[in-house]
Amino acid sequence: AAVWSLGSNASGTDGVILTAGSAPGIYAFRGDDKNTYWRYEVLGSTWATQANAPGTVKEGGALAYDGGGYASGYIYALRGDGANAFWRYDIDANSWATRANAPANVKSGGALVYAGGYAYAFRGDGRTDFWRYDPGANSWSSMPAAPAAVNQGGALTTDGTYVYAFRGAGTNNFWRYDPGTNAWTSQANAPANVKWGGALVRLGGYIYGFRGDDKKDFWRYDIAANTWSSLALAPGTVKEGGSLTTDGTYVYAL
Repeated sequence: AAVWSLGSNASGTDGVILTAGSAPGIYAFRGDDKNTYWRYEVLGSTWATQANAPGTVKEGGALAYDGGGYASGYIYALRGDGANAFWRYDIDANSWATRANAPANVKSGGALVYAGGYAYAFRGDGRTDFWRYDPGANSWSSMPAAPAAVNQGGALTTDGTYVYAFRGAGTNNFWRYDPGTNAWTSQANAPANVKWGGALVRLGGYIYGFRGDDKKDFWRYDIAANTWSSLALAPGTVKEGGSLTTDGTYVYAL
């Protein structure tokens, strides 16, 4: 059985969270057209304000961690809000740097994941654009278009080999991208349509997902079996800013 518990509260709209490091901290954008950026100490269950983002963040804002380890490595970020700004956060220095702009403006459904030494991104905004960022070269490449237009609720995660995606846009489409073959395939549809607040995170052999759309639905996808199941409902309805992450043991959610 899945059980939810309440941690310290954070508030905001279009926030995004992830876990970085072995002594886990969860980093979050507030969103809501603010530049506020926070860190949650998992062991102490406390929030602390970090250096403000270089600009305000709204729909399509996203974060992805490169796996560099606790108090090291970088977090990459899309600003969203109909802009192409792309930033890098230095965990150790608690500072931001501007990186090469995304190839086009990012809006609702924008998403980001780090896999195999690259960051992969959805543009969202009712488009099929899918990009890859090379940190070493500080440059972007266009990858094969998503199978259909991505909008609110678009989300990305990885199992270390493949990239998995919600299309969002009020659909139940769920896809897998193979970096080896550079191609997309459709996977088993989600149990219901996904919209604002749709989110994904992988833990072990499963991917966990929020439906969003002002609903409490919380699901688990079995990667090996290519099947979905419903888990305990979230404690409250999830909409804009709905996000998921894991510390390797538990799943955390805004």
